[in-house]
Amino acid sequence: MENTVLRKMNLNSFLMVPVRRVTKYPLLLARLLKATSSVRSNIQEAKERLKQAQATVELHLDLVLDYEDDCLDQMSIQEFQ
Repeated sequence: MENTVLRKMNLNSFLMVPVRRVTKYPLLLARLLKATSSVRSNIQEAKERLKQAQATVELHLDLVLDYEDDCLDQMSIQEFQ
């Protein structure tokens, strides 16, 4: 059954699953930061790390989307050949 489902999935389905998971990390870290007591001395460092994580996720997301665009372009070119 799983094979049948996989065969019906298009390229976008395969590319977006890991992206969805990665983009949730900064959200989870932000929730964790909110739940952490602000009296701790390392709260500022945690906030800085969260910003770094968000920037890293955005960079990787941009790269994945660029790769996806390239793949779709290649597929459309191959259709014309």
